[in-house]
Amino acid sequence: MPIWKPENYSEEDNNCYSFVITFLRLLQIKALRSSLSGKTQFCKDYIVPRTKNAAKYIALYRQVVKEGITIINTK
Repeated sequence: MPIWKPENYSEEDNNCYSFVITFLRLLQIKALRSSLSGKTQFCKDYIVPRTKNAAKYIALYRQVVKEGITIINTK
């Protein structure tokens, strides 16, 4: 699509994120329809939950590195 030429790039309105949203809309996946109403909604539905999970794992990793961990085989 001509809109995706490098000279049309804009940090605010026409960027990689815009490309992904447009691509997903073109796939017409019914389960994604409401999430693709805008960038904010897509973030709320898909990006934020995964970011929260990543933050939990990072916090757990840091705690293990700081305090150490012992695994005991009970079998």
